[in-house]
Amino acid sequence: MNFFDNYLNFDVKKSMGICNVTDEFFCLLLSKIYSRENKNCLVVVNSLFEANKLYNSLSNYTNNVFLFPMDDFLTSEALAISPDLMINRLETINSIISCEKCIVITNLMGYLRFLPEKKVYENSILSLKNGDIIEPAILTEKLVSLGYSRDTLVNKTGEFGVRGFVIDIFPIDEEYPLRIEFFDDEIESIRYFDPDTQKSISSVEKIFIKPFSEFLTINKVSDDEAGKQKYLPNYENVVSISNYLDNSIVFFKDYEQLKLSYINIMDEVSEYLKYNILEIRDEVIEMVAGEEIDVIIKEEFRAGQGTPKTKKKIYSAM
Repeated sequence: MNFFDNYLNFDVKKSMGICNVTDEFFCLLLSKIYSRENKNCLVVVNSLFEANKLYNSLSNYTNNVFLFPMDDFLTSEALAISPDLMINRLETINSIISCEKCIVITNLMGYLRFLPEKKVYENSILSLKNGDIIEPAILTEKLVSLGYSRDTLVNKTGEFGVRGFVIDIFPIDEEYPLRIEFFDDEIESIRYFDPDTQKSISSVEKIFIKPFSEFLTINKVSDDEAGKQKYLPNYENVVSISNYLDNSIVFFKDYEQLKLSYINIMDEVSEYLKYNILEIRDEVIEMVAGEEIDVIIKEEFRAGQGTPKTKKKIYSAM
């Protein structure tokens, strides 16, 4: 055992706060713990910039490190979610499901992000093979429920198109789109094709189509709430990314800074409550899963019958 291994010979807890260390030392420390412990690791940092920086550094130590990024601002949920960040989060979820052990880096807003339960996500993955019997119209409905958008021509990830008994789809995690040809309700062939030339590349017997949305539910969703993550608790039990990592250790890097940022988020919510109380009174919903915390909100800021006491209730306004 070398000096560094001996120096790191301490008990690892389920949740740990690490402060006052350089990024490089932290990466070395984490890689040692990861290689020693038979557990997944989740690292929570304050900002998206820090998460990207740490991800790039940790990638030098292991290939099994993934980024779960979310915009740092609450207003991103109300305005427009970055499609690139969403794809990155979905790719990370898919990697978590397929890996035995990994490290996931996320920022505070990523850690607070509502997700469907892991079993709901896994059950949403669509398996198709030659000879399967499924009506093209039913398959189209399933693709829409998974977050895919219908278009005339399929050119980018997340799109699908329908032409008679042919359905083209560009699934996430695939380099090329797929063309599914039907004979009545039977899948006759599945082929990769070039979106520029529309020519076939190769045939496959079976494919897995993974969700292109974090908003997954088997329940009927109203049009004005569809695809908006803040409304997911109206239809499903919600969890955070930590619940996707079985048998995991959670590291909070610079815990005091995280705590301060969380308080600032609460202040933003309070301001929103102050100026939007009439609009949200009948729409108080859960936004972030978590334990009860102490919150002080002036009487005129309240939405509903009492002061919100949990992270779920506090985020209901956003």
